[in-house]
Amino acid sequence: MSVPNMFYPSFMVCLVVSLLDVGVWLVGL
Repeated sequence: MSVPNMFYPSFMVCLVVSLLDVGVWLVGL
């Protein structure tokens, strides 16, 4: 079972963006 190579970068970008969003939300509180 092989996963397309471009899946990993997009997954990492999504993860980083979600982490930044949570960080901004916490700072906003």
